[in-house]
Amino acid sequence: MFKHILLPTDGSELSEAAIQKGIQFAKSINAEVTGFHVILPFHVFSLRMGILEDTKEQYERQSKDQAEQFLGVIKKAAEKAGVSCDTDYVTSSQGSAGPADRQRDPQSFNPYQDTRVGVSLSRQ
Repeated sequence: MFKHILLPTDGSELSEAAIQKGIQFAKSINAEVTGFHVILPFHVFSLRMGILEDTKEQYERQSKDQAEQFLGVIKKAAEKAGVSCDTDYVTSSQGSAGPADRQRDPQSFNPYQDTRVGVSLSRQ
């Protein structure tokens, strides 16, 4: 069975819900978890208005702080559940393939490139 579960996060409510489910699952099978976050690269042109005023250094510092905050949610939840947890983040050299990209070309989906892949939530 699984001994180690990757819990990617983008800091969204959906990620937090998936994290809770993932940690519950990990506890039930006595597995470890690793929280993971991908920082998107700095771009001069962005959809986020605030980034237009940032320098690359400011963006990197803020993104690392944000990554630590997102991963702190995983650490805290794992600790509370008694599940062994490690965390890590990386800066992507490319943007991830989001849901719209998969709809256009489902064969291009790469789970190692998409930070939104993890524990899926079933609605009952």
